[in-house]
This record gives sequence, C-alpha cells and structure tokens, in this order.
Amino acid sequence: MLTEVRSESVQIRVSASGTVAPERDVKISPKQAGLLKALNVNQGDLVKRSLIAVMDDSNIRGRSTARLLLSGSPGELSEIQTR
Repeated sequence: MLTEVRSESVQIRVSASGTVAPERDVKISPKQAGLLKALNVNQGDLVKRSLIAVMDDSNIRGRSTARLLLSGSPGELSEIQTR
C-alpha cells in the first residue's frame, strides 16, 4: 500500500509547571552612585561588549571646571569645555 506524502500544519500544546530561569544572572552597578543619563539595553537583551549605560557626569565636570578656574589653568579649562 502506497500513500502520497504531503505537508500539513500540526498544532501541539505543551503544558508544564516549573520556573523559568536565566543560564547566567549578572548584577551590574557603577563604581559611584549617580543619575543614569542613558540606558542602551532592555531587560533580557543579549549584550556582547557594548556600551549598556551612560551615567550623568555633569556634577563631576562642574567640580573639575571650578577647580581649574581656581587654579588658573585656561588650557585645561578649554579642553573640558569642548567635551
């Protein structure tokens, strides 16, 4: 007995209980506390060697500028202002 081969869609429903967990969980934190300026990834994204976040550095740059103004170093001040 021969039967013709044909392609059809098959629906399968799977029911299971348990916990879904990542292969590896990584906690990331900055060296110093501060405001987050930009977050370049979403939760669950696969990340390989890329910039994932940018911290707001305006407070640090402001303090550096104030120190340079007090020390009278105009060359360094112009370098910071162009960043």
